Amino acid sequence: MQLLPAPSPASPITAELLAGRWFICDDGWLGSLTLSSSGERAFTGTFSAERFGADYEVTGQVTDTRQQTLEMVVHDYNWMPEQRYIGHVMRRGRTMIAGYSLWQGTPFGFFATRSTRQLLGTYRPGGVRGSDFAGSWNVYLDGEPATMVLRFDAQEGLLRGTYASRALAADYRVVGQPGGAAPHSVRLDLLPPDSDEIAAELSGNLMSRPKNAISGSAMLSGATYGFVMIRYE
Repeated sequence: MQLLPAPSPASPITAELLAGRWFICDDGWLGSLTLSSSGERAFTGTFSAERFGADYEVTGQVTDTRQQTLEMVVHDYNWMPEQRYIGHVMRRGRTMIAGYSLWQGTPFGFFATRSTRQLLGTYRPGGVRGSDFAGSWNVYLDGEPATMVLRFDAQEGLLRGTYASRALAADYRVVGQPGGAAPHSVRLDLLPPDSDEIAAELSGNLMSRPKNAISGSAMLSGATYGFVMIRYE
């Protein structure tokens, strides 16, 4: 059973395809990106951060056309000379980017969309707990919509649940481990219903502010894809 249906054939990602406006969620902080191509792979632009009420210079490039990977730098931002963002453009529709940024060596999740910004629900202050990963989530794995339901076993410190989409004949099992690079980091393994062989490994970061979204990358069939999860319950 194939986890993801084959996407429609698409040309390699270029800077020109990234040009235009994106709504961005940077660890829960909202803003917008306006990008322009400055070469086949290079792009420049402006990051308008609502958090600071200011605009910041952006430079970046497509680093891997096959994996749809980009690296973006926001200059003189967030009390640093530069903050780096690494993401994957989702092949299905090419309307979402998902990945992580590094702030003082710690990874934080981010995602960007072409459409209107996503609503992330009520902000809960304080540190991230294992139970913050539990709940019901809308998932976009390389742009393919699905749902994931997770529960947290406090005694074992593990997440368990199910992954379902219209492309699948049966639900996949999910086993997860909160923590790792940071308390808000998480690894989620997707397993077929009739096998213990891992079909996909999702590595992401919970938005540490609203705690209602996760973004990162998924290893699947030897390729890397972006994914976003947004809590709906």
